[in-house]
Amino acid sequence: MGMRVVVIGGGPAGLAAALRAAELGAEVTLLERARLGGICFEQGPAPVRALAHAARLVRDSTTWPQFGLRGPHAEVDMHAVIEAARVTAARIHESKNLEGYARARGVTVVQNAGASHFVDPRTVRTERRQIFTADRFVIATGGHSRSLTIPGNEYASSYAELWALEELPRRIAIVGGASTGCQLASVFIDLGVEVTLVETLDRLVPAEDRDVSLGLERTFRARGVRVSTSARVERIDHTSEGLVLKYHTPRGVSEAAVDVVVFAIGWPGNIDELNLAAAGVRTSGSHIRVDEQLRTTAPHVFAVGDINGLSMLVQSAALQGRVAAENAVLGTRRTWESIPISSGCFTDPEYASVGPTEDLARRRGPVAVALVPYDQLTRAVVDHHTDGFCKMIADRQSGQLVAVHVLGENASEIVQIGSTSIAAGLTVEQISDIPFAYPTYGQVIALGALRLAHELGRLPRGRTWDSTEMSDVDGTRDTGPISHSHAP
Repeated sequence: MGMRVVVIGGGPAGLAAALRAAELGAEVTLLERARLGGICFEQGPAPVRALAHAARLVRDSTTWPQFGLRGPHAEVDMHAVIEAARVTAARIHESKNLEGYARARGVTVVQNAGASHFVDPRTVRTERRQIFTADRFVIATGGHSRSLTIPGNEYASSYAELWALEELPRRIAIVGGASTGCQLASVFIDLGVEVTLVETLDRLVPAEDRDVSLGLERTFRARGVRVSTSARVERIDHTSEGLVLKYHTPRGVSEAAVDVVVFAIGWPGNIDELNLAAAGVRTSGSHIRVDEQLRTTAPHVFAVGDINGLSMLVQSAALQGRVAAENAVLGTRRTWESIPISSGCFTDPEYASVGPTEDLARRRGPVAVALVPYDQLTRAVVDHHTDGFCKMIADRQSGQLVAVHVLGENASEIVQIGSTSIAAGLTVEQISDIPFAYPTYGQVIALGALRLAHELGRLPRGRTWDSTEMSDVDGTRDTGPISHSHAP
């Protein structure tokens, strides 16, 4: 009999771990409390992207006059919007056939098992009283939304409860200005709701590059979002007119009269029902402690995805699952951070990144930085989406690209080019020499690479301008008497 592996949790991290372990020859059992896919297909990226797309369509309907079009603006039926997002997510889930896919690759799948917990270091029991023993365990039970311990917190909604909205609120307050809170603020402002966004730290999306944070806040304010940073929420009062959120800012006490208050303030791990002490697994706060190889304090137990608190991204979770499976089955010591992981958020405008922020990159060593505004892109001008930029960071010694941070339309797609370039170890002059399709948003990568190559003295054959955008390395355009003719 080969090595026996039990994976607890069937979301992206657990599925990846189970599939990779089976691929490596292990006897794998995957325990899922409900159905495979986890929050990803229920309330996560799939339905949220559908909801964000609906909001973008509403936004786009307000821009018709800019393109010579006439017609009424889109009207929002919130119940229908939510239902459409759910249907889309269900269709994706059905098309993936996750259970069939896993079974076909040798994984024993146990769905609707309820909560699973450790009985001893080598045994787990499900809520249905099924018992499983194994040589290795991978915990991938995910996380959940958190509430604030303040007076009136019973009046607030969680992220999950938003999917029960029947009507579009007129006014909403969102507590938490990280990725989830900003994404919700963006969706609701596009849908025509008055939005108040309250963040404890001194800037929105504090994990992102500072320029992205400040640019997103500036755009939100320009679109009418009432943003408060460095704020401390005190209480929620219920009145005959709705709810009143009261909070302190550096300027004093503030309040927002709203119809709905949403908490988007963290994502603790689902650890309570696991009985981790029986397996010798220790926690740090609401997450499981792991080392760089994703091994817990019990050498035979690994923890991946939201449960370890390292990264709350689907792509990170899947990578962690694969890495943990290899380390568990093969005894390797692979680290999950060895591969550049890009991330993106469906705000309006979008933001996305791969690699360290500028502050962190400068602390690590000498770097060069180039920032290309969107208004220098033909495609952005055509689409009337010139509010944004792409920041690129390169190592001064090697000339290799180390980070890309984008704020603007299609940011989540643009950053993939940067991620691929970093993984391939490309230098900025190599990137600048690639002919990108015209006119596209992706050309911003070529422009940034060209400017970095110029600053580092690495321009191929003394080149000083981009041949499609007709932009000099310093971002200027010398419009002399030369006439250019371009076929459509």
